[in-house]
Parts: sequence; structure tokens; C-alpha cells
Amino acid sequence: MTVYYTILPYFTAQFQHFHSFSHYIMKKTTFILSLFILLFCLSSCLSDIRTQRLKQQTSTKTEQQKGQKLLAEAMEAHGGLEHWKAQKTVETILTDKWFGLFGKMLKPWKSNPQKLKHQILLDTDISRVEFLDGKLAGDIWGIQYWHTYTQKKGQQPIFKKDKNIYFVLPTVAYFFELPFRLREADIITYAGKTTLKGQNYELVYATWQEEKPNKQMDQYLVYINTDTKLIDWVEYTVRDKANFITGSVHYTDYRAVNDIQVSFTQNIYSGKPKKQKKLHQFRYESVVFGADIPEKTLIPAPEKRKGKF
Repeated sequence: MTVYYTILPYFTAQFQHFHSFSHYIMKKTTFILSLFILLFCLSSCLSDIRTQRLKQQTSTKTEQQKGQKLLAEAMEAHGGLEHWKAQKTVETILTDKWFGLFGKMLKPWKSNPQKLKHQILLDTDISRVEFLDGKLAGDIWGIQYWHTYTQKKGQQPIFKKDKNIYFVLPTVAYFFELPFRLREADIITYAGKTTLKGQNYELVYATWQEEKPNKQMDQYLVYINTDTKLIDWVEYTVRDKANFITGSVHYTDYRAVNDIQVSFTQNIYSGKPKKQKKLHQFRYESVVFGADIPEKTLIPAPEKRKGKF
């Protein structure tokens, strides 16, 4: 009897511990299952950043002409398309800083913030970054003709398919070149007017293949400042990552570099501009157009000329 009363509290405690542990596991499992179901449902959703007007009716020829005219005026305000193309290359020094929990999860670099030297062959998807600090200091990531590679200092580049490099390098370059690159869209049309933070904007919608959303092509909604004709905001989709993701970039701190207007601070948000949930920030220290970058540096393997893999 004495033994019974001695061991009873032990087994009772063990049972309670087991019950608590089981409850914890069940809660964890339920959370993971709920998250999986949520992501599955979201993945089937196709985000659409068109304005209500464009959702109701396909754009007219007059609206398309007006949209193309507004975008042409914006390119002129940014320095002019031909002048920009004549630069051929650009070399920038920038720092990419990510914020919050999602920032820590989504950052493409091992260090945060990350300082980079970014060399771009303008009007193409060819570029390379050199890590200037952090865990990968001295290393290089590159992409040429949609072939990705890494390179250690003093060594030859190693070409290997890398989804992270494949996405992030063209994205950083495209955000920098965006005022001039959006002209490549199959569809450019006027999308109305709006006011944001007391500033009036003309809206231009740009996409590829068709106006309606599809799983392959991104959409862009461009906010052109009615006073300066510069692009202040851009809403966009991220089809390469997930069909439901949208974001917005705020171009600020414009400075003239070789007669080209460059935004030295780009704040990237999740969702629409009004939500203001900052995800990360590109801050540029220097921008050199027409930089003397040897072709071998940007295209280390010219024999690899196939398109996207």
C-alpha cells in the first residue's frame, strides 16, 4: 500500500506530462495543416491588379494610345530612351535591407543588410553582383542569357542552375531599369487617375499576351507623377514566386546621373501602396552609367547563348 501511494504521484505526473505533450503536438499539427490548406487555396488564386475600369471592359485603342504616350513622356522625363540606351552599361553600389519576420524569411542573401556591387548590361537580363560585405564577401553571382553562375575571387565561374540567382538578379536590375524597360510590354494602356498621399497620378497598365491575368505573365500598374512626369510608384505581381503575390515599389530620392533621373532609394512593400508594409529597401550609394566593364566580365561564357531554361 505504501508503495502504491509512493508511485501514484509519479505516474500521475507522467500522464499529465504526456497529455500536455500530446496536446502540444496536436496544436502544432493543426497549425501546420491549416497553413498548408491556406497556401494551397492561395496558390489557386490569381492576383489581378487591374483597375475596376479595366476589369469591366477591355481597353480601347484610344486608351492604349494614351497609355503609350504617358509612358513615353515618363521615359523622356527620366532622361530619354535613346540617351539611356547609349550608356550601354551601369555599375552601382547598393545596400539591400530586409525588415520583419517575412523579410528574414524571404531575403535572398545570407547577410542582412547586404552591400553589393551590381554591374548591368542595360536593356538585357545580363548582370552580376559582387558581395562587398557579410558572409559571402568577395563572391560573385551572375546571370548571362538566363544561365546562372557563381564565382569565387580569383577563380573561374561555375555555371549551375540556381533558382535564387535566376530570380533575384534580373529582378534587382529590372527595378532599377523599369522606367525604360516597361516599353517592352505587349500591352500598354491608360488606367485612369488616382491620388496618393496628396499627390495626383496618371495610371498606366502594362502586361504581356492579354490584358486579363494569366499564370505566366506579370502585371504592372505605373503611377506617373502629374507634376514631374516621373514614376513614383509601381504595383506588380510576382508570378515566378506565387500566383497570389502582389507588391509595390516606391521610387524616391531622385538624382540626376549623367542627365538620367535615378531613384537612390527604392522602398518595396507587400500589397498595394496604401497598405505600407515595408518588406525591404534598396539604397544606392553610387551609380555610374557607361562604366568600363569588359564584355568577358558580364558574359564569361559567350558560348552559352540559349534562352531561358
